[in-house]
Amino acid sequence: MNSGSGLRGLWRIFCPLIFWWLINFVTQLVVLTFVLVTMWAPDNMPRIINEAHSFEMIQRQIVEQFLESEYLIMITPYYLFLGAIFASIYTVLAYRKDRRAEAAIGNTPRKTSEIWQYVLMVGLAISVSLGLNLVLILAMVAFPNLSYNQLAAEVIATMPIWLKVIGLGLIIPIAEEFLFRGLIFKRYFERSGSFVKSMFFSAIVFGFVHSYLTQFVYAFAMGLLLAYVYNKFGTIKAPIIFHIAINLFSIILSDTGGWEWFFREPLRIAVTVVVSAFVGSSLFVLIRERSTDKL
Repeated sequence: MNSGSGLRGLWRIFCPLIFWWLINFVTQLVVLTFVLVTMWAPDNMPRIINEAHSFEMIQRQIVEQFLESEYLIMITPYYLFLGAIFASIYTVLAYRKDRRAEAAIGNTPRKTSEIWQYVLMVGLAISVSLGLNLVLILAMVAFPNLSYNQLAAEVIATMPIWLKVIGLGLIIPIAEEFLFRGLIFKRYFERSGSFVKSMFFSAIVFGFVHSYLTQFVYAFAMGLLLAYVYNKFGTIKAPIIFHIAINLFSIILSDTGGWEWFFREPLRIAVTVVVSAFVGSSLFVLIRERSTDKL
């Protein structure tokens, strides 16, 4: 199914991402403004007005001090998760519209996958995530100048476990899969007709959105696998479950001291990376041989 060419086709592919950014930006702006006016300003504005000598200085002091305050880290997860929820409303509606258009021309998913195939997929997700995370953490230790999102790390570290599970473990994976696989990957696939090109294209966009070098490498690799399982299982539920498994597993390791346990003994890291690579590749082969492309 060719869904447009030229600028119109590119707009159809990228417009979900643009709307996603716009919705998240507006949500962030509203939440930050609300917290600034109702929580931060009453305690700090009188002092700033007394110390500043001009309106420009007042503005600058408000921005600088608010951005350096504990409020920014405290509210960041809430506006991120709230923005993801609002953006998901749009992406889910757009995804369902696309699927109805496919059904109207007789292009419907083939036979659904079995439960055991989903079990293999979750095993693949955990093994690849564990091995790749350890390799990237080692890279950051060996090369301290590698870029990563320090603010995001601080925000995650201060979040309560229940918020991590709901936000990072459920909301973000569901929201991102409808956007990156359900819309961007699927629409590029419909336009190009090439699964390989679509897989790499969506993975690059997925990695680019995560911006920093280490996050890009991880997101790109996972983006390839997420597109692969979407194609193999023929339903958006597959990459959603895959993504949820990755995030929940990382949350469990982080909050139980699992990462620290690995780094207490370097041999544990080496053995785990090798075992993860073996298990991941074995499960990948099983999934490839026991299932057929369903998109």
